[in-house]
Amino acid sequence: VAYLQQNGVDNIEVMVLTHPDADHVGGLIDVLESTIPVDAVVYSGQGGTTVTYNRFVSAMQTVGLTPTPVSAGQEYTWGSVQASVLNPQSTPASDPNENSVVLLVTYEDSRWMLTGDIGAGTEQVIVSSGADLRADVLKVAHHGSAYSTSPLFLDTVQPGYAVISVGTNSYGHPAQVVLDRLAGIGAHIMRTDELGTIV
Repeated sequence: VAYLQQNGVDNIEVMVLTHPDADHVGGLIDVLESTIPVDAVVYSGQGGTTVTYNRFVSAMQTVGLTPTPVSAGQEYTWGSVQASVLNPQSTPASDPNENSVVLLVTYEDSRWMLTGDIGAGTEQVIVSSGADLRADVLKVAHHGSAYSTSPLFLDTVQPGYAVISVGTNSYGHPAQVVLDRLAGIGAHIMRTDELGTIV
């Protein structure tokens, strides 16, 4: 919240909850409880059962927000930002990670692929859609998990920059195999555990 305020963010048109895992929900609660107004919340349509997720729901209710579910094929325009929803699919997966909201965001002449925590199976479904998935920046899925960022997906997206949101963890994220794949396509890798906040 302090970072947003320091950078002049005084209104959020849309907040995106990719999926209900605590590490993706927690910071959103602080924003909802702050003085920064949020106009809308979109999500995968799949709720959670954790204490953290319940706090998120309560924070939305307090400010009068009802989340809007999104699904593949929808298109949104927020000011000069356009977003194509690539996931979740019309038939939800059983794993909340695979139902993560995936957006291809276009702003002026740059394209950003935001992937949540999807795995290689969902990446293959997205590639099979035939959509133009090329992106200048890839937010690497699932903190660099070995089970995401498949060769097929990377060959299709062809990112110039790969941003990995990751901290100290017991899962081995980011996996060396993923780092090798990213290096193999010439992507410039930027990790929050090494660089801190990436702008």
